[in-house]
Amino acid sequence: MPRITYADRFAVLLAKNYLSERDRKFAESMFAHYQRKKALTPGRRRCFLQLEERYASPPKTDDAMIERIEDLRTRLIGNDAKWANGFT
Repeated sequence: MPRITYADRFAVLLAKNYLSERDRKFAESMFAHYQRKKALTPGRRRCFLQLEERYASPPKTDDAMIERIEDLRTRLIGNDAKWANGFT
């Protein structure tokens, strides 16, 4: 049985479509470091394990809340609409 490497584990983590944009960028940055150095520092390893744990299962959704948020997003206008859309 082939050994599971961090490269394999990064591929699984980055394939998840429910990663937040911030966490995806962070994981991609760590993966780029791993590809260059072929190792993770203890701090990066800890952060990677935390990401794996956080995204082990997809988040549960509440259809009523999603409907309310989508309704709110349609009403957003003005200069802060981009920020507010990202926030919601």
